[in-house]
Amino acid sequence: MGVENPMARSKNSGRLIHAFLLTDKSSFQREQAHSAQLIALQEGFKLVVHYAESDALRQIQQMFASIHAKDGPRPDAILVEAASGNGMQRVARNALRNGIAWAVINGDTGYLADLRAEHPGQAVFSVAVDNLRAGQLQGEQLLEIVGQDAATVLCVQGPHGSPAARDRLNGLETVLAGSRIKVMCVTSDWTRDAARDAVNGWLRSSSLKLDAVVGQNDEMAEGARGALLDSFGPERLREITFLGCDGMAREGQVLVDRGLLAATVITPLPSEAAMDAFASFFRDRTLPAERILVRPRAYPSLGTKRAPDVRVSVPDVVAPRAAPTVERLARATWRQRPRGLVTTI
Repeated sequence: MGVENPMARSKNSGRLIHAFLLTDKSSFQREQAHSAQLIALQEGFKLVVHYAESDALRQIQQMFASIHAKDGPRPDAILVEAASGNGMQRVARNALRNGIAWAVINGDTGYLADLRAEHPGQAVFSVAVDNLRAGQLQGEQLLEIVGQDAATVLCVQGPHGSPAARDRLNGLETVLAGSRIKVMCVTSDWTRDAARDAVNGWLRSSSLKLDAVVGQNDEMAEGARGALLDSFGPERLREITFLGCDGMAREGQVLVDRGLLAATVITPLPSEAAMDAFASFFRDRTLPAERILVRPRAYPSLGTKRAPDVRVSVPDVVAPRAAPTVERLARATWRQRPRGLVTTI
């Protein structure tokens, strides 16, 4: 993207990495791209980001075009958050046969062991948030806020077929098992607008009194909040607890600090760990572990006393922050990047 880092490590200089992400309409996906770009600048990589707008077929076509590029260079590595697990093994095998390293984030990894055996000297690995633990933390937050009372909770979950959505729901339900909290679900696509539409659809068909909303990411929690504000008004909204997930410093944590969410779960960016693993591999041929797991944490910490009535005096929407320019990323390159807890498996 035109900015070179004079401190980039020479063995990595010029390496081309293609990242295939879900949608640029999601702030978490944009943040993954921005974080990957920062590391690319540090390491001297060139990073090209492709968004599939959550369309699995489009994403596979993008990847095959990259792997079998006739015009321009082929990538040295591919990083993908799959819109669907279907077809990924075939794409990965094509990439590896063409000498392209492969990393999948937050996706199906059942095929990786076979590919690692077929290509023992190549980087083939996955990076994922411990989404089961993220869901458990949301359940623990809910129990802490609601207590042992009976409650009706609407979970706004990610798309059907998403491993992250599945694991977060499983974690939530495991913690709430045996409690008096009833969980119902609507499905969205990780974005604010789609969550708002999904909750509006649910409201048209349900007369149940809601006590809490659990968004599987902060954007969907915020979209649900907007739908309920339109339907119930601000007075009734004060009686509903909203929980989110992802907890980015300038989005989810801000929503909590301003009282729009009661709590969120901070999930470190998988793209950071994946880019670091690629950097080590290309620099000194260190093979990544098959699975790298990044650990979430509650925000605020469990047991933290929350102000009960902050929500009534703040705006209803936090404007999404502007995407950093390459120049701003370049200036940020030299500072130490914070790390989440990382486990290799």
